[in-house]
Amino acid sequence: MRLTIIPDDNAVYKGGVMKAWTLPTLNLADCGIPDGVHALQWYETYGEIEFSPPNPGAPQPPNQAITELPQWALNCVAVWDAWSPPPPPDGAQPTVEGAQTL
Repeated sequence: MRLTIIPDDNAVYKGGVMKAWTLPTLNLADCGIPDGVHALQWYETYGEIEFSPPNPGAPQPPNQAITELPQWALNCVAVWDAWSPPPPPDGAQPTVEGAQTL
């Protein structure tokens, strides 16, 4: 599975599908994401954790290589898996991005 997690955006991309900043947004607050994590990138069997500088103007910390997903990332995937879009407003028709109306 290809996976990207961007905690500051409450964004999780799993298999190329994004669920983020829609209403309601994903709530990653209870996933246990460590402070300072900017993003996680996972490429099937390996990945890396990207860190934010500790303060503005500080150097970028090095990425941490990983060979298994940390528990907090699995928690984020569980939130992604459980999320479903809100129903459309009364009378509105659901739409699919890129679909054509005939």
